[in-house]
Amino acid sequence: MLPRVLMVIHQFRPIASGAEMQVERLGGKLVKLGHQVGVLTQKRDPQSLPFEIINGISVHRVDFPLSYWTYRDIGKQFRFLVSNRHSYDIIHSHQCFNHAVVDALAAQWLGKKSILKIACAGEVGDLNVFSQFRGFNLTQKILHHTDAVIAISTEIEKELQEYGFPAEHIYSIPNGVDADEFERRSPFPDRSKVIFLLIGRRTPQKGIDIALRAIQSLLQKGIDNIELRLYGLD
Repeated sequence: MLPRVLMVIHQFRPIASGAEMQVERLGGKLVKLGHQVGVLTQKRDPQSLPFEIINGISVHRVDFPLSYWTYRDIGKQFRFLVSNRHSYDIIHSHQCFNHAVVDALAAQWLGKKSILKIACAGEVGDLNVFSQFRGFNLTQKILHHTDAVIAISTEIEKELQEYGFPAEHIYSIPNGVDADEFERRSPFPDRSKVIFLLIGRRTPQKGIDIALRAIQSLLQKGIDNIELRLYGLD
């Protein structure tokens, strides 16, 4: 029997931003490979069902908050993991906040495997933000016992090493692109202007300043048949 996976993330469908889409696509691929996959998430939308199956993934929406701050909202999440221990073999935490610490503790106590996937690095990255929380030094030691930590970039891999994660627990797995989904099915339109799209939240994390500087650089070089369009929430 293939290992059963429980993915833990603060929000999921109907919310579908980058991290949520990663969970759905990764879970869907695992289902196709024959794994049983569940998602533990918070019920953000009152219209959402407490339980449903989406593309073969069992989605559990709970009415209690998953832990975010250290020392807060730990008990109910831990009890859920213990009560449902017979339904999974691996706990996969998405993003590195205190829910991942609770997951790691539960996995160690129950004899399960644990995986942690870091969303991003840098000033607004998981580890830098989490390191500002009271009690981070203790939680950091707990996270070091995670069986596998996924680095989706060399920047994240380097940061994990700087925060003391054992090198043998770090796995470099960049996010992939579904080539079939994004395959061009029509010819390029005949336009006199080249249009660039940047899709993402209006935060420095998404590199909007870099895109603006790039456009400015092209304009300064006399390349003026260009346009930058920004799509995303403020």
